[in-house]
Amino acid sequence: MFFGIDGALSEEAGDCLSLEGRTWLYHHQLTGDVNALGEARGCAARAGELIPPNNSKDYWDLVILNAELESVDRRHAVAQRLLNEAIERLEQSPDGARSEILARAYGSRAAVVEKRHNRADLVRVLRDLTAAEQIYQQFGQDHLAAEYRWRRALVDPASVTDLQLSRVELEELARQEPDPVLRFAAIAELAAQERARVGTSIGRRVKAVNWAAALRRVRMDRAGTENP
Repeated sequence: MFFGIDGALSEEAGDCLSLEGRTWLYHHQLTGDVNALGEARGCAARAGELIPPNNSKDYWDLVILNAELESVDRRHAVAQRLLNEAIERLEQSPDGARSEILARAYGSRAAVVEKRHNRADLVRVLRDLTAAEQIYQQFGQDHLAAEYRWRRALVDPASVTDLQLSRVELEELARQEPDPVLRFAAIAELAAQERARVGTSIGRRVKAVNWAAALRRVRMDRAGTENP
């Protein structure tokens, strides 16, 4: 429709292609469908012909998408270079409306750096995830903020809780509960139980984690809050 309205060089059509490319990329990440990855690349290439490098939201969205595609192709250094430049430019921009794009760029860079398996960069990963989380909190987008906090928990559980939780235990919690907000409520419930246990340090649990029981409690509490 945008091509019909604006002609063959429609920037709005370019934005649609960029969004379609991101959708194909997510589909590939969820299913492993190689054809979806090809569709994502094609959409990104066509979008690049239509979206000018004019410091717009659409342009930076496309830069981040291209970086993520480079990372999928294991060109992590190229992906990181694109994201470094995008973040540097966005941080200098006075336009607060771009903050959500900056948050996305932080999250993408954290993912790329983590894939490079360089433990020396762990601090940067945590810093980027924290920055993204804080931006979403400022916008009142609690679930997106919780998603980035959850990613931080998987990298370094000690950055979000005093409990000694392994990645395996956290992944089991994620398997049982898709909502990251409820996951953190379950962790808080478990921490409260550990603090209440006489004679046991919070860092030395005496029994395996029972996420089902903790989740049942937080869901009941939420239901009671929503239906007083």
